[in-house]
Amino acid sequence: MRRSMALAAVAALMASVALVGAVAGGGFWKAPPFSSIGIMNVGEIDNTFTEFTEESSGFTVLSVWMETGSPSSACLATMNEALAGVAVNDLYCSSRHVLLGDGKWHDGLYLHLFLAAPLPDGSAYWVNVYQEGAKFQGTPRICDMTGCN
Repeated sequence: MRRSMALAAVAALMASVALVGAVAGGGFWKAPPFSSIGIMNVGEIDNTFTEFTEESSGFTVLSVWMETGSPSSACLATMNEALAGVAVNDLYCSSRHVLLGDGKWHDGLYLHLFLAAPLPDGSAYWVNVYQEGAKFQGTPRICDMTGCN
């Protein structure tokens, strides 16, 4: 009985030392999602990001893409600040793999804000975003159905 207890204690001690070594060595924490940069703030999203406006109802969609270096579709977006009198009906985020002017494919985060009406000049939104595995935050770009510029 003592021998079994002693072996169990030694095994537990060795496992603890191995775990501490992995964490202290840094290798364990560099795998996604731990390599992510955390929550980013995207703004100032204004009329320059308008993708679509339905003239009869005034329904408007703002679309923003920014490079993050992550292809992960695991993302979260929440409203941060608004300098506008227009309600945001829906807010979506997703990953997009886009071909830019340099001829290379880039991974990033794509935001869509669905507004109840057209956004007045001088108005803007700021959005908190998180994407699993994001390595950096690129400049927000204007996007539409044909791509990003």
